[in-house]
Amino acid sequence: MKYTHIKHFVVFSFILLSISCNRNNGDITKELKSVLSNLSTSSFFIAVDITCGSETYPVVVPNHSFYNMLLQRGIVKSQEGYIDKMINNIVKKEPVMFDTKDSEMIKGYSVIKDDTLNISLKKDKTGLIRKYFVDNKLKTSEVSYMQRKAIIYYLFNNRTYCRMDCVSGTIFIVPILPVSSSFRR
Repeated sequence: MKYTHIKHFVVFSFILLSISCNRNNGDITKELKSVLSNLSTSSFFIAVDITCGSETYPVVVPNHSFYNMLLQRGIVKSQEGYIDKMINNIVKKEPVMFDTKDSEMIKGYSVIKDDTLNISLKKDKTGLIRKYFVDNKLKTSEVSYMQRKAIIYYLFNNRTYCRMDCVSGTIFIVPILPVSSSFRR
């Protein structure tokens, strides 16, 4: 009799955990769909790992640029295919595969990982944002280009998305709005 209650408790806990995980994946999928659907010149930055030959690089690249890279190389055939592939790669944390000949180009987008940023972000995301942003705009005069890429990389991986204004060059955090059912370019 005692074991029956424990067994029911374990099964019930497992079901709740499964529902919770599925809801979280659904939320991140909606967010990523919204981010990846914007292919304008002021699109979001995305953070992904790219494998070229035997090397894997963490990169930060504007979404529209990455879409065009994948399209030109035949890795994706359409915007819908791009969105599906990127959501899959990002959620599963799988690198995107590029040819070895592209490694020099990929290195230009690569990020030097900074564990102190990642630790700070996990401890106090709001504090980290306050340290590097004012009114959701990155304090570019206070951080190097490489630090900017690292900040954007870690924020993206913690579901905070940045864009660059194509006129002013200002990098800012943008709240995610739901994506419409049709894809727009």
